[in-house]
Amino acid sequence: MKKGRFIILAAAVLALLAGCAKTEPAPGTRISFQVAKFRSVSKAVPYGNGYSDVPFGAYAWHNAPNPANDTIFMVNQKVTYDAENDLWAPSGVNYYWPHQGSLDFICYSPYDAQHGPEVGKNTIRYTGYNVYANPDVDLLYADKVNCLTENYTTSYNGVPIVFRHALARVSFNLRLAYFEKESISDKTRWEVKLESFELTGLHAKGDLLLSQNGGVWEKPSGNVWTPDVSTVDIPFDCSSLNLFTDLTPQAIGSTFVLPQAIGNVKALLKFTISTFRDTGSGYDTTPFIVERNVELPTVLSSSLLNSWAINHNVVYNIVLSPSRSSGAGSGTETQDPSVITFDPAVGEWQNISIETSIGL
Repeated sequence: MKKGRFIILAAAVLALLAGCAKTEPAPGTRISFQVAKFRSVSKAVPYGNGYSDVPFGAYAWHNAPNPANDTIFMVNQKVTYDAENDLWAPSGVNYYWPHQGSLDFICYSPYDAQHGPEVGKNTIRYTGYNVYANPDVDLLYADKVNCLTENYTTSYNGVPIVFRHALARVSFNLRLAYFEKESISDKTRWEVKLESFELTGLHAKGDLLLSQNGGVWEKPSGNVWTPDVSTVDIPFDCSSLNLFTDLTPQAIGSTFVLPQAIGNVKALLKFTISTFRDTGSGYDTTPFIVERNVELPTVLSSSLLNSWAINHNVVYNIVLSPSRSSGAGSGTETQDPSVITFDPAVGEWQNISIETSIGL
């Protein structure tokens, strides 16, 4: 699908959120869905791009001409992709547009028959959700669609569903600040192996309540979940990383995380650092020194970022100095290893006076 069509979709969804659409009902028409994954007000990507095998859950409410007769229409209905007809539709059952009134829709992803969110007409609630029970799950919730009387047909066919990310995602890249330093008479080179990498002190389990406010979802304060008191440590698999021998960055990995304050979250890195020296006849094949199990705990919170918020994709670019460095430690190419220097001094003599006698 083309980018311009998603702009139309986003505008249409915002219009639907504003109030009931004044359209003529079309009874007997099968209800289907048109799905996109939200990026911004004017930019979205198809939910089917990487999500076509991920069913989602749908709730719907019938707004009758007499509000006293309003009723729920769909309850956690599984919706799957029909490749033959290129549409998303309720699985195993057909729903048809009623002749009178309109329908409201709230959807979430991925579908869960037993442990999905608690969905009300104006709320979505996750209770005790554990990110690492299913660490690869991209938890999504959709903008509410209000007062629809037929499948949307302007550029799209079906109920327009725009998903947003309920979790945060963090990614880590690593590179060396320098790998070789040369002076007039000698050169030094470093090779670094990342042995392990883990995040410590994370909250993995928590609660989230989203409530409708003026047609949009009102998020909790700070756009973070309410976390459980327990914390976990999450290791990353570093076995596929190459030896760091130049300034090329390498991706350590990424993970979904519970949106949370990160004042106590740290990244713990362990390295093996090999130092080679060339005093004029080329580098020795044997390292001059090998440092093993070098631990570098890194605080992830800063004045610029003190939490991982809902729908945030945070990328940390870690710059490693293979030797103790001078300067501000900013991780830029201006960092240099601290050259070993000497500050000699001669201690004062300790004067000892001994009185003795010699017999003649």
